[in-house]
Amino acid sequence: MSNLDAITTNEIHFIYTPPPNREKKVILLNTGGVAFMGRWWSGEGVIGWHPLPKRNKQLEKDLGI
Repeated sequence: MSNLDAITTNEIHFIYTPPPNREKKVILLNTGGVAFMGRWWSGEGVIGWHPLPKRNKQLEKDLGI
């Protein structure tokens, strides 16, 4: 990935308004209650979103991952 911009929030719940950047990959929630990763398209069938969790790269390094 060449674009390191990220969508971040302090929210712990799904957000029910479109994300500020619809091109970024986020966790989406559909009307059936299923969460999946993707990009917010027209929003049809999608009711919420949440930023992807951040990785703890230092901990991964310490664990040899």
